[in-house]
Amino acid sequence: MEKLAQVDFRALFEAAPGLYLVLDPELRIVAASDAYLKATMTRREAIMGRGIFDVFPDNPEDPEASGVRNLSASLEQVREKRVPDTMAVQKYDIQRPDEEGGGFEERYWSPKNIPVIDGAESSPTQELQKLNKELQAAAQTKNEFLSRMSHELRTPLAAIMGFSELLGMADLDEREREWAATILKAGQHLLRLVDDVLAISRIEARELSFSVEPVPIASSQ
Repeated sequence: MEKLAQVDFRALFEAAPGLYLVLDPELRIVAASDAYLKATMTRREAIMGRGIFDVFPDNPEDPEASGVRNLSASLEQVREKRVPDTMAVQKYDIQRPDEEGGGFEERYWSPKNIPVIDGAESSPTQELQKLNKELQAAAQTKNEFLSRMSHELRTPLAAIMGFSELLGMADLDEREREWAATILKAGQHLLRLVDDVLAISRIEARELSFSVEPVPIASSQ
């Protein structure tokens, strides 16, 4: 019988593409994925063993900050009822490292808190797989929405830009021509933004194609 290779589950967890954080019953940080560390601008050795709210306090410059209160309530519910809790989008600012200027950076999150119980039917690995599938489905839905929205916006934009061009060619006084030019310029700017959004959705969906074309190179002299 062949000897099975030993699997380093901690290494697999840390390399997972999702933003995962593991807390003990006292809400101390015991594990974090590399993606989570990158997103929160933290280092593993600096946060391990510390309370989550010591690492991520509310922004003291935001009098309406509610991140700690809302997350604490969700975690307490998960701990007591032993059921997952998906939170609505939360404004929860993150501290910048000193080398990046310090202070707080505005951030928005949609946390999903899951209990990991000894002897539970679903293992932590299965929970992570399920969560990863849900995140992939959410990303696909977002890309489809962005694609539809971009196409829907292009039609009225084309009409706005077309009529503003016609107005610019009409017998107007100088002030009215400036108004038409402003409408056209704003429409062109918005169209570029729509194209950028559509390109991003295609990139994330891996549907963006490239074409190789000759490009003139100006002389350096």
